[in-house]
Amino acid sequence: MRYSSEALKEVKRLQRALEAVSADLDAIEQRPHFSLRRAADSLARERSRGIERFVDHFAVAVKQGTLG
Repeated sequence: MRYSSEALKEVKRLQRALEAVSADLDAIEQRPHFSLRRAADSLARERSRGIERFVDHFAVAVKQGTLG
């Protein structure tokens, strides 16, 4: 099956977005904040339920914790 160049660009864009989120989660997991670690663990389990829901949960985790 051949995909259009536009579809391939979109897939690559989503892949980069997921890689960025993954890197952010790795950084959060290294922090000593219990609430952020718990949120990151929860988010890892949520990945299979869709990228939009995953990103929404990530945003909530960021708002609940201190990333500075």
